[in-house]
Amino acid sequence: MAILIRPHRGPRSIIPWLFPAGLGLVVLVNMVMLWFALGTFPGVVAGNAYERGRKYNQVLAQDAAIAALGWHVDVGIERGQGEAVVARYVGPDGKPISGLDPRAILTRPVGDPVHLEVRLREEAPGVYRAGVALPHRGLWDVALAAGTGPVAHQASARITVR
Repeated sequence: MAILIRPHRGPRSIIPWLFPAGLGLVVLVNMVMLWFALGTFPGVVAGNAYERGRKYNQVLAQDAAIAALGWHVDVGIERGQGEAVVARYVGPDGKPISGLDPRAILTRPVGDPVHLEVRLREEAPGVYRAGVALPHRGLWDVALAAGTGPVAHQASARITVR
């Protein structure tokens, strides 16, 4: 008669299961990060980046023409009875520049994508103003374009609205 005796194994070890569990945790965290990344900023700054790249020499020539004008622009947001975009244009001789028809485009660099476009009116020589109702406080990018000749002067500024 044969007696079968099973060897005693003791408690099972958890160590072999730690590697697949750790690997699964890393994959899970990466999937969550991927989900958040795809659900936010798409990364596209310009929809036609190739065409803009082909016209880069034209952009450089336009920037040189704008620099040759020698204008200085000071832009900001003033608060009084309401908020207003104020731009002061000064020529290379230090005299105010009148007769422009500037427009301003206000965008938010972070947060809600807000895009406001306003036309500024001249209220004093070289001082242009437009009332605007900003929906948020914080950082704003202001892009100005003004000019009466073949070259439209362009300026940009980042301002903080408190």
